[in-house]
Amino acid sequence: MKLKKSFAIFWHSFLIVGFFFCSVPSLQAQAYPSKTITLVSPFPAGGGGDALIRPLAKRMAEVLGQPIVVDNKPGAGQTIGSAFVAKANPDGYTLLAHFLPTHVNVAAVYPNLSYHPIKSFTPIAQVAVGGPQILLVNITSKVTSFQDLVSLAKARKDFSFGSQGPGSAQHLLGEMLRTEAQLPWIHVPFKGGAPALDALLGGHIDSLMIDASGIAFVKSGKVRALSVSTPKRLPQLPDVPTYTELGFPEATLDISLSIFSPANTPAPVVEKLSKVLQEIAQEAPIKEQFSKMNFEAVSKTPQELLMRMESDIKKYRPIIERLGLTPN
Repeated sequence: MKLKKSFAIFWHSFLIVGFFFCSVPSLQAQAYPSKTITLVSPFPAGGGGDALIRPLAKRMAEVLGQPIVVDNKPGAGQTIGSAFVAKANPDGYTLLAHFLPTHVNVAAVYPNLSYHPIKSFTPIAQVAVGGPQILLVNITSKVTSFQDLVSLAKARKDFSFGSQGPGSAQHLLGEMLRTEAQLPWIHVPFKGGAPALDALLGGHIDSLMIDASGIAFVKSGKVRALSVSTPKRLPQLPDVPTYTELGFPEATLDISLSIFSPANTPAPVVEKLSKVLQEIAQEAPIKEQFSKMNFEAVSKTPQELLMRMESDIKKYRPIIERLGLTPN
């Protein structure tokens, strides 16, 4: 009799414990978020990345019901912000907003990184693709065309181009043009688009490869656009030729804005964040904001984002290794 009673007590306790552990994932999803979320941007405030990330963060806060603070941590080819998130507690309260292929490319440029671009993160969602890269010179420059730039660079030997950091899309494109157009220019990396633009306007560099944030400066008459990386000419810059038109069809990049969390983030938290981000990306105001920066809103799952990351490594790492890209 005592044995039966003890067994009944044991079985009852076992069921309670089992029910508790089975309920933990759903409870996590229901409770999250319960406090402020930090969304780390590895770019300086005021640059092209901010123009995409901040509206997204604002809408996320409205949907999730908790504040979201955008924390800009630029520097070292955007690796400072990424390293910060990689080391953060994987509870969903520290996230990373970054661009592909830069996020995975930097591992080939910086061999001693403290994190792995795939293993150290949990993919959440891919929310935008596109991102033209525009080659600019100061409006006071004698260079008025891409052909002028190539000729001057060959004559001077110290002609420089700035980028948003080592291993960035702009850096990679500049190095592709070095090979494709036989362009002997010198790479000057910056912590982001804003300081790079300041350097161009101040006459500290000869040219700049930058994202769509440079369009406003072209419109203001401060800089001159020589070429764009898109398959077709940009509506905002109808007189600026593409690299395909100039005879360099390989000089193109497919850039995407994606959201990550540290590795081992609980699955229910990942699922909730991914669902929210995919829904937000299809809302008209967000799509309009992305369109202004020449990005197209997309809603890609964590699995699709992981596949994109793996594909980018296979596509761009051989190019980076062949070109011998370094942080300088």
